[in-house]
Amino acid sequence: MIPSYNNKQFDPIVLATYVILIVIGWIAVYSSSYSDIEPSISLATTSGKQLLFIFISTLAGISILLIDGKLFIKLSNTIYLFSIISLILVLFLGKEVGGAKAWFKFGGFGIQPAEFAKLGVILAVAKFIHNQNTYLNNLNTLISLVIIIILPCSLILLQPDAGSAIVYSSLIIVFFREGLPLKYIITISMVVFLGLLT
Repeated sequence: MIPSYNNKQFDPIVLATYVILIVIGWIAVYSSSYSDIEPSISLATTSGKQLLFIFISTLAGISILLIDGKLFIKLSNTIYLFSIISLILVLFLGKEVGGAKAWFKFGGFGIQPAEFAKLGVILAVAKFIHNQNTYLNNLNTLISLVIIIILPCSLILLQPDAGSAIVYSSLIIVFFREGLPLKYIITISMVVFLGLLT
């Protein structure tokens, strides 16, 4: 049974931390991209684009908080499928930036499907664990979850963008909380570590 998310509680400490991180991040972007030739903040500058992105993201975040969480559970498979399709399309239609064909370009703005795929994978994994009432000490369950994660990771590695792909390894923390035995965690951690060394 999917719980109701109508009663929303906001943690002021988390909210304050979020705002502080945004401000520090934007100041870092502004200082690193500052130019005497174009000192003002506009959409033509990196800091201006980042400021617009912060504004849009804030509106999106508020909208998400106001939406009933059950809607995301219902749309999780659709979002996951859309993420996979976008990761395939970017390999053919994307623009290469920094040696990786990982971006869709729309005028002066770029969208990286790998970032949206993270949301798709998290929602798909959450729905799978919730709906199946799964136990992570079951091998078949682990194989199913690995497939959900490996598919977008493989597409991201084809770009290639190993940095974005490695981020998915953080899901092991979620699996540990859901009861993944320590032996699997050690094995997966060793595989990731050896992969990084390679």
